[in-house]
Amino acid sequence: MELIKRLSLILLLLCTTSSLWSNGGLQFKGKLRILRPTTLQVKDLNGNLVLTCSISQNGVFETEKKEIQPDVYTLCIGKTEQNIYFENTSVSINGFFDEKNPEQSSLSFTGIDPFLTLQNYMPAERDPDKATISTSAKEKTDACHGVSISLSGRCE
Repeated sequence: MELIKRLSLILLLLCTTSSLWSNGGLQFKGKLRILRPTTLQVKDLNGNLVLTCSISQNGVFETEKKEIQPDVYTLCIGKTEQNIYFENTSVSINGFFDEKNPEQSSLSFTGIDPFLTLQNYMPAERDPDKATISTSAKEKTDACHGVSISLSGRCE
């Protein structure tokens, strides 16, 4: 009887510990104010689709959970893209997204490690002669545990 109790306790500890170690995969969810329906996609650096989700006019969205290798991926919202380091966590995206003028967008990300976001090291201006490093993402992260990232570029 004592042996059964010990085995049960060990199995319970193993199940509890393994569920704590596993985050369940990468998942995106949130609410975006958008001008027209669009699509959220995550691609690896080879262009292979990892996750996709349609964002309707009401702006509420949620992807499936998918186990990934922690690495740099391309986040595409509509035709706008940004390379970001993702891990197997839940990422929330909220705010306003303007696909025609992405620089007018105001997005807040939570669930991204602020020290691993590439935006902190990217130029704040498009003109390379006037480029400065933006620290606003780190300052916002320290204040509210979120990350603000300005999306740029185009997805094909």
